[in-house]
Amino acid sequence: MSGLKVWWHPSVGTITWEIDFGDYEFGLPPNDDTDAGSGWVSFKVSTIGTLSSGTEIINDALITFDYNVPIKTPVVKHVVDGTAPTTQIILDPYQVGSTFTVGWSGNDTVGKIAGYEIYSAQDNGTPTLLGNFVENSSIYVGIVGHTYTFYCKAMDMAGNVSSTSTAATRVLSVAEAGAGTMTQVIINPASNSIELGETMRLTACGLNENGEALMVGISYSWNVPGGLSIIGSTTNSITVKGAGVGTQCVSVTAVTNAASKTSNGTYTVSAGVIDSITIAGTPTSMELNQQALFVGHAWNRFGAEITGQTFDWKVMDTVVGSITLAGTTSTSATVTAKIVGSGYLVATANEKQGSLQISVSAGSVATVTVDGPTTLQLGQTAVFTAKAYNQSGHELLDKIATWEVSPAPPLCNFTPSSISSAILMAQAPGIGTLTGNIEEIRKACAITIIEGTVTQLSITTGSQTMPAGMVSSAIVIEAQNSNDVTVSTPATITLTVTSDSSLSRFSQSASEAEWTGTGTFVIPAGANSTSIFHKYNGTATAAITITVNANGSITAATHNITITALGTSTVGNIVADDGKTMVTLKANDLSGASFIEINTSPTQPGVNAPNGLVMVPSTLREIRLSGAGLNAGATVTVTIPYTEANIGGNDENNLQLYQLGSGSTTWSMVTNINRDQTSNTIAGVVHIFSHFVLMLPTWKQTLNEVIVYPNPCITDKHGYQMHFTNLTQNAVIKIFNIAGELVKEIRSNNPLEIWKIDNDDGERVASGIYIYLITDTANNKKIGKLAVIK
Repeated sequence: MSGLKVWWHPSVGTITWEIDFGDYEFGLPPNDDTDAGSGWVSFKVSTIGTLSSGTEIINDALITFDYNVPIKTPVVKHVVDGTAPTTQIILDPYQVGSTFTVGWSGNDTVGKIAGYEIYSAQDNGTPTLLGNFVENSSIYVGIVGHTYTFYCKAMDMAGNVSSTSTAATRVLSVAEAGAGTMTQVIINPASNSIELGETMRLTACGLNENGEALMVGISYSWNVPGGLSIIGSTTNSITVKGAGVGTQCVSVTAVTNAASKTSNGTYTVSAGVIDSITIAGTPTSMELNQQALFVGHAWNRFGAEITGQTFDWKVMDTVVGSITLAGTTSTSATVTAKIVGSGYLVATANEKQGSLQISVSAGSVATVTVDGPTTLQLGQTAVFTAKAYNQSGHELLDKIATWEVSPAPPLCNFTPSSISSAILMAQAPGIGTLTGNIEEIRKACAITIIEGTVTQLSITTGSQTMPAGMVSSAIVIEAQNSNDVTVSTPATITLTVTSDSSLSRFSQSASEAEWTGTGTFVIPAGANSTSIFHKYNGTATAAITITVNANGSITAATHNITITALGTSTVGNIVADDGKTMVTLKANDLSGASFIEINTSPTQPGVNAPNGLVMVPSTLREIRLSGAGLNAGATVTVTIPYTEANIGGNDENNLQLYQLGSGSTTWSMVTNINRDQTSNTIAGVVHIFSHFVLMLPTWKQTLNEVIVYPNPCITDKHGYQMHFTNLTQNAVIKIFNIAGELVKEIRSNNPLEIWKIDNDDGERVASGIYIYLITDTANNKKIGKLAVIK
């Protein structure tokens, strides 16, 4: 209901108001099962003290449906009644006998008399209530020899009660009593109809054969059913009240010395007409969405409840509550609180109404919920909302929540974003708890943070600028979830690395690994990243884009590298595709912008190995320098790899690095070398770039060209070793002392063999002259002398 307008017209003493039902454009909405289309107005008018009795208050209304002509309701008139009625007792002086009629009357100048209360007193005793009556008379049976006084009060419809009337007295003298034998007993009245709660007096009298009352020597006993309850008694009378609906049979037995007589009376007790309605139920102060049962009670004019009465129920303000009934009418109603406010619950029956005021508040916080995902991926941001509800489950809006999260950090980053929500960002795998607190009512929500599914690849290394041929910094490839967070992969991810240049090469390590044009690598199960390296085998500068793809639906990643020429400040390794052939540069080796190319499978230069040497297979390299060249006096290191299969079982110590001379006609030995038998490489310091190769001594056909050096071997100068060169295959060297005793036997596997100046037990031999004997399986033989000087 909205749009209340009130006008006061003091000049004519009237008030008018206008009420618009509903917020709809055309008034009330269509009606439905919830009576959404019903509308009514309930109001109270209180009088002021200056209004006199008889003042009329008139009310009427105009009802407009849509745009139709207004309908005028019937006029309702109420009269102010502040005047009490007057009343009096009427006794007929001509009545004789112990049974007589008591009458009464009343007058109300403004309203209407609703009923009378009649009191009686015996022998000037205390008056007792004879009964409540709407009639104006009743039969009374007295006892001869006693005096009876009667009083009366009247009540009008407005509740005004008269003062007690003037007493009227009736004296029963002995002369009125009959004599003789009792032949019957009577009950006065013998039949009657009363309402629940209404009282009546039953008087018994024994009669003689002439129908005259016998007043002495008689005792009376009463049998009253449950539908009537005795509330008072005298010698020959009882006062009863209606206690149960139905026909009630009362019997009385009169006993004298000579006779015993019984008589019956039949009385009907009805529920009566509804005089008032009350509503019982709790609570009358409700919370939103709370339901409460209210029971209607109907009462007749004597204050007795009319059980089983059904009512029409209404809530006079529909925004406060709605009614749930078992049917169209019911003895009770269930009210649901809907909106904060107050209103009246009204029960109606037989044009009578009873009302009960109900107030509705939002209520206090009984429960709290926290809404949001219970599982988050690393890096995921989620909003959690706390809601408060009263005990009836109604959401209490605009309640302020405080938040607690545990642990934070490192589990998650936590930001309260408003009075009812919080933002969490998952930072570390684990299980945590988010707690919303509203008015000390808490709700905890368990949150599980997982790494999440790998959905994309990311290269975390920044864009690089690298000289041609030089190895890039490690290119780190990470597996990430959809929130750009690096996560472990439960299964191996296969990576395919490509470049938009055919001159790009890739490897899993910076050296000692094979370089390929299209690389296939993996991120192992349980890992979250891998690293690769890139180099550019070209002489032209270029901007390279590297793309990394993965199996499945994982999004690829790219990386940019800018290729530049080598500069004078270049320091580092240029690595060939075999991963081990390298040119190592120092700062200022180059005189300007240059490029270095390494060919691991060059064309043979057509220059034979020096006499007695053989080129080790797969070790020939061509290294070219383009551009400014080397500075004068500059040296670079060239590293050549070999394999055990390449040297065919020869001693690695016999390997030597050779370089093709500037005229490309002879091979010259690189004297400044370093052998690394762990990595199977030989590195030499050179001054120019050309062809490089590893060489070994060759097997001789005879032992005629055997050379032994140094001879004599001066250990302080030459160390403890003496070389035997130009050996034949399967040669055996035996060394004897001057006495002809065998000191050492060496079975050679190489064209060059070394004696470490020791015997077969590994002990150093003494200075002196020794004889050597060399033989082979082809019956070749060589004898000579050795000298050892310590």
